[in-house]
Amino acid sequence: LLFTGTGSGKSAIFYIPLIVHHELSEHPDNYPSFPVRKNAVAIVITPTKGLANSIIHDIESFGLRGLSYCRETISEYRINKKLDLVQLICECRSWDLICVDPEHLATPEWREIMQNTNFKQHLILFCVDEAHLIRRWAPNFRPTFNDIGALARGYLPETVPIIALTATCAPGHATSELCISKYSQLLDYLRCGRKTVIHVQTIPIAYDIYEFLWDYIPKDKSPL
Repeated sequence: LLFTGTGSGKSAIFYIPLIVHHELSEHPDNYPSFPVRKNAVAIVITPTKGLANSIIHDIESFGLRGLSYCRETISEYRINKKLDLVQLICECRSWDLICVDPEHLATPEWREIMQNTNFKQHLILFCVDEAHLIRRWAPNFRPTFNDIGALARGYLPETVPIIALTATCAPGHATSELCISKYSQLLDYLRCGRKTVIHVQTIPIAYDIYEFLWDYIPKDKSPL
């Protein structure tokens, strides 16, 4: 969780790693002790299309390629270009950074992307920009903000860092809430060693809980 002032360049935290990976992949002989990952990709969760477009404009000045995954982009590739956007993302050859809003992140298409083996091998970073909006907007306005953490922990490899950026989150309770998982209260049931039945309202919520708990199953226990 990174706190830094507005205009201080906090977006550097996700484009500098991409620049470094580009340098390593283009000149591997100059850095023999560093692991090389070609076609490195970063995901940035953005609350608005305006912010996504601003981020992409900024990274393009550094020679990076960005995609704003939104309704207009989906329609452009599906209707006009007749291309499979999900497949292009999974191939990790077209874009270095992908901005996606929480609503699209929760769709089956993005579950497919985040489960794709090739995509996970090239993913180097998962970032949530304007993280203070998770608690501010999630309860009534945009509930899918609450699911970002569960989706990230459920699908991403342990080697992929999860970063939250904000300039306006107040210290104290507001900050603590960002660091607490939506389903953390269920861990006590997992550790108790007894069979537990959890009732939920929808099948997607059941999948979210399953994905969250999977990472906390003791190594000597079967997930089934």
